[in-house]
Amino acid sequence: KPSVHMEGSGVCHLKGAHPKKVLTKIRESGFVSAISSQAPLSVHAMMPRRGLSLFCFSLVVPWNSEPDLIRAQFQDRASIFACDEYAAFSSKVMEVAPGVKTLAVDSDLHCEVGGEFKTALNT
Repeated sequence: KPSVHMEGSGVCHLKGAHPKKVLTKIRESGFVSAISSQAPLSVHAMMPRRGLSLFCFSLVVPWNSEPDLIRAQFQDRASIFACDEYAAFSSKVMEVAPGVKTLAVDSDLHCEVGGEFKTALNT
């Protein structure tokens, strides 16, 4: 799924190597949605259907293999990237896939490890 770049331009530009075949138009004053920067790519845009969208997110630990897992999921359009909208969070901003940067959370993401299987005790 492409990312959306808006930085004050008033226009959304679709970016990414794997845009969805159908995108949902978003109505917001001052913005135009579904303009592709990948000419001559044509993307069908549909009107939003109330209650029929799914937002997914992942919390990415930056010091292990999770960034690689997120990158593979992006390439396969799997996990959060199969949802209508998505976000990735981490303890720092980093690019986890082409055009996909994590949003920083106020946590170092460290937790105790323990239990029978020596897993993260973060639940």
